[in-house]
This record gives sequence, C-alpha cells and structure tokens, in this order.
Amino acid sequence: MNYAVIKAGGIGVRMQPNDIPKQFLSVCGKPIIVYTLERFQENLAITEICVACLSDWIEYLWELVKQYHLTKVTQIVPGGTTSHLSIRNGIYALRGRCSSDDVVVIHDAVRPIFDQNILETVIDLARQEGAAVACVQCIESVFYSSDGRYIGTHQPNYQLYRAQAPQAYTWEKLLWAYEEADRLGIFDVLSTDHLYTNLHLPQRLVSTGQHNFKITTHEDVVAFTELVRGRINGGI
Repeated sequence: MNYAVIKAGGIGVRMQPNDIPKQFLSVCGKPIIVYTLERFQENLAITEICVACLSDWIEYLWELVKQYHLTKVTQIVPGGTTSHLSIRNGIYALRGRCSSDDVVVIHDAVRPIFDQNILETVIDLARQEGAAVACVQCIESVFYSSDGRYIGTHQPNYQLYRAQAPQAYTWEKLLWAYEEADRLGIFDVLSTDHLYTNLHLPQRLVSTGQHNFKITTHEDVVAFTELVRGRINGGI
C-alpha cells in the first residue's frame, strides 16, 4: 500500500506578517492545504494520508477534512518545531500500519499543483529502488558566493537540480533513517532527501516541470490564484 505524509507544521515565516499560516490561506474560497489534499484524495495509488499539522490548527483541519470529504485522511498529528521533526512525527504515526515493502510519500501542504503522473512515477521507482525524489533541473546560471555580495565560482547548471516533492520511500528504510537520525542527534535537516543524503542512502532522481512550485511568498499565492482562476474558467 502507499501512504502519504503531508507536512503542514510551519507558519510561513517568509509570508509574515500574517495571522494565518500559509497552508490555510484561502485561494478562490478554499484553503491551500485542501487543494493539496484533494490531489492525494483523487489519486488511486494513495491508500491513506497522515498530516503533520500545527497543533493549534488540528481541530480546524479536521473540520476541513469533513467539509471536503477527504476520506483518505486518517491521522492528523502535531507538527514539530522543525521541518524534520514534523516529517518524523508523521512517519512515526504510521508505525504499526505499514508493512516493510509499503511506500510512503512525503509532500508539502503548500505544493498543491504537482503532476499526478510524477506522483505515480516516484511511487513506482521507490518500490523498485527504495527511494525517489521529484527534482527540477536548474535552468539559470548558478554561482557560489561566499559573502552574498560578489559572484564567485560558476556551477554548471546542467549538473544541478532542485529537490521538490513528492518524495517516496519504502517504509522499512524510511523508518530506519529517522530512527538513525534520532540516534545521531540529527533534528534540523530540511527534508527527507537531505536526511538520506546525510546518511549516504541512494535516491532516484525524477525530473519534473518548472510549474511544481512551493507556495512560499505572496507572489506565489498570486501565481497560484491565477492558475486556479484559469482552471475555473476553463483556461487550463
């Protein structure tokens, strides 16, 4: 079976000042997190969904789950103080539910427009190879700067990719990775792909398109709003 852990434990620091965490901002009358959960609800490959959510927003999220008939959401657990701990809380909530060869998909609550084919591809490749991560190739020139003021060493962009989500992992190795992180005192990596890299575990790269953006800034909210309006009006 295939499970999804949706990370919704952040407050959106780069969106401040804002009283509402970015995953709960309304776009065309619907919270962003609902758009994301609906994508997983619609995909036949996904069996269950666990959300790691800000503690103060868990009750409201359960109301949204009922309102939008998100029947695959079976667990909502408190997020952690870091991205890593939120993901870990979601993974640990699946103990006793997953078998060794099940696949767990890690995804951001604020990445609502991923391609369903990409989701199914990362699941299939994770089942074959243990881990698969949606990535996008860098298309701009990339430079290293030691001080943030002057351009330094040029990095060949054809060798550089930006990790995105969905990311998929077989259960047994995923659980081991987070338990090993606890043992080693690793609590502040940004994402599962970073943890796997730190633990020298292989991950299959899956190329995705530039449109699979994460809603991080007010400009991203505007862009997503325009996409939703286009779909409502039949433009997309």
